[in-house]
Amino acid sequence: MRNGVNDDILSLINKTPDLLMLGVAERVKQRRLEKGWTQNMLATKSGVSLASYRRFESSGEMFQSYGKEKKSYRLLS
Repeated sequence: MRNGVNDDILSLINKTPDLLMLGVAERVKQRRLEKGWTQNMLATKSGVSLASYRRFESSGEMFQSYGKEKKSYRLLS
């Protein structure tokens, strides 16, 4: 049986961790743009360097500290 939730779950099964993180990065970028924030603004608010934030947004590579990523997600919610 397939419905919206099951389709979402099934779509994750064949993705690598790198592809999953790239998807997260794309959603973070979309939300940042919806708020009208620059990369520099979010990096500063999150306590990470602009270079680290840009790397995350372009490749999905995680910050050195998960706490800083969590702060970025909270700022965007």
